Amino acid sequence: MNIFLKKIGALCATLCLAVSLQAQGGIQFFEGTWEGAVAKAKKERKIIFMDAYATWCGPCKYLKQKVFVNGDVGAFYNKNFVNFAIDWESAAAAPLRNKYPLRAYPTLFLIDPATEQAVTKVEGALDAANLIKFGEHGVDIAAGKQPQK
Repeated sequence: MNIFLKKIGALCATLCLAVSLQAQGGIQFFEGTWEGAVAKAKKERKIIFMDAYATWCGPCKYLKQKVFVNGDVGAFYNKNFVNFAIDWESAAAAPLRNKYPLRAYPTLFLIDPATEQAVTKVEGALDAANLIKFGEHGVDIAAGKQPQK
């Protein structure tokens, strides 16, 4: 009986740790098409956060590995945005390239789904605190609290 209880206890501890780690997760990116992300954002009345990246880009990898996984970043972005990441050099990005021109990788956009116009954008990688500030700025712009820059 003791061995059984120890095994149950170990299983419960493992499950609790897994749930805890998942709850602290980072940004959850929409896995689908651009059109699907726009429809979801309209339905949920959220702005779209779009990460335009390239697979070879070092700062893009930094964002993916160090910043987007941050629990505070994830909590803020998952609450306020429909998050969409796209390899800007892929065929899937071709229809978006003329609409959202960029000069550097990564470029992070906040987009109004109703108009599909960029509310604001930033070029380059940001640390977690500055990514949250960028998001807060975009939320304020969308709410009419700040002029667009």
